[in-house]
Amino acid sequence: MSALAARQTELMTLLGALLLCLSGMAASAAETVIPDNAHAAGSRAGWNCDTGFRRSRDACVEMNVPDNAFATDKTYGRGWDCMRGFREASGTCEPIAMPTGAILSSSGDRWTCGRKFLQTRTGCEPITVPRNAYLVGSSYGTPWRCDRGYLQNGDQCEAIVIP
Repeated sequence: MSALAARQTELMTLLGALLLCLSGMAASAAETVIPDNAHAAGSRAGWNCDTGFRRSRDACVEMNVPDNAFATDKTYGRGWDCMRGFREASGTCEPIAMPTGAILSSSGDRWTCGRKFLQTRTGCEPITVPRNAYLVGSSYGTPWRCDRGYLQNGDQCEAIVIP
């Protein structure tokens, strides 16, 4: 075997040993220790805390979730949200005070007046629908319309007289 061939064989052996060493280091880096109350993740971090826990260095510590709240998977902010019908106030969840005729909005954190009520500054006022009229879903103007054959006159519906 020539000196060049012997040198190439030696270099290939060294390169193989180096690759074997690097793969062993990568395997040991991949063997991340997952702490209690955590699960493996596909991110560079290697693990995430379970719902209701927050990362604190190399551990997951339990969060304080107030009454009428639930833990979220968010890694930012409070880590919890108030249940439907409650709103956050100074780190707690207080019930939403609702006036008569009110219903919870779709988000569940505020109220709106029901179909047969008008919203005022202080609450919900019942809508009075006169005789010969029907309720409409309009949020502006009169919340009712007169039946066919009747005409609005103030807060009443009067029959149209055909001469």
